[in-house]
Amino acid sequence: MTFEPLITVIVCTYNRCASLTHTLDALIRQEAYYPFDIIVVDNNSHDATKDVVEEIGKAAQMPIMYYVEQQQGIAYARNRGANEAKGKYIAYIDDDAIPDKDWLTQIVWAFTTLKPSPVCVVGRVELTWENGRSRRFPAEYETIVGKYDFGNESCYLGEDDYLITMNAAFHKELFLRTGGFRTYLGRKGDCLLSGEDNDMYHRLYKSGVKIYYNPKQIIYHFVPRSRQRLTWLAKRIFWDGVTQVYLDFGNEHGHSIPLFRKALYDMKCSLCYCGKGLLYLLLKRGQASVNFLESIRKLGRAITEIRLLIVWRHT
Repeated sequence: MTFEPLITVIVCTYNRCASLTHTLDALIRQEAYYPFDIIVVDNNSHDATKDVVEEIGKAAQMPIMYYVEQQQGIAYARNRGANEAKGKYIAYIDDDAIPDKDWLTQIVWAFTTLKPSPVCVVGRVELTWENGRSRRFPAEYETIVGKYDFGNESCYLGEDDYLITMNAAFHKELFLRTGGFRTYLGRKGDCLLSGEDNDMYHRLYKSGVKIYYNPKQIIYHFVPRSRQRLTWLAKRIFWDGVTQVYLDFGNEHGHSIPLFRKALYDMKCSLCYCGKGLLYLLLKRGQASVNFLESIRKLGRAITEIRLLIVWRHT
């Protein structure tokens, strides 16, 4: 008898076998009253990822499939998972996140009950801080480490909202029709480029489909001590600036003059934020770090815009 899951959970992973163990343990203990399976897409890990998946698969009541995606990049891995999935719906969760016990139940409820029926369902992401939250970590940047919360009321999302793929589910066939995630966006190994989530959200929204936020669809995202340091946050913010340029201009040739003007503007903003940061060092130290980080974000934008100008002029 062929196993036919209603929903397939996709976990993309890269060198995180320790945290992947906790994620898979929580998934196989989901309180779900319908068939589901799990796909693990290994994006070229060189740790014990395969062994972890095989060991947990022996104790699981549902199938756990293991695939290696050799094209480096989270977008490639997520697209591979969607193409391999057998479920009518697909649900993504990161390899360092733990789902609430009824996570899948909440997702399926939204897809099968709501009218109009959503194509995408997103949920709340709460943060779990290793050894407690660092006092130096600015509250303004919790979204950078995965915080996602549109409040306690469920709703259909609007034009100015966004999704985070670590807690997002899709109607598979309609997702595949979009062409999947843009592979020039998203993390590639240790590169901190992102943006594939926002790009997908805006393409879905512009197509006229419904995207639903369910605050009871909860996962807990682990924030290690290493990501609470300002040095890591500065690097991540720099790459956020890089990402914004690719979201604005795409991966194609554009008009050089607007891009040149944007580069000048962003460099000016970077210097202004840096100046404010120096001033706040004397007046309000907490605000100093925020201004320095915004300076780094604008610098990431400006450098990327200049680099694109150079590339466009030589192609």
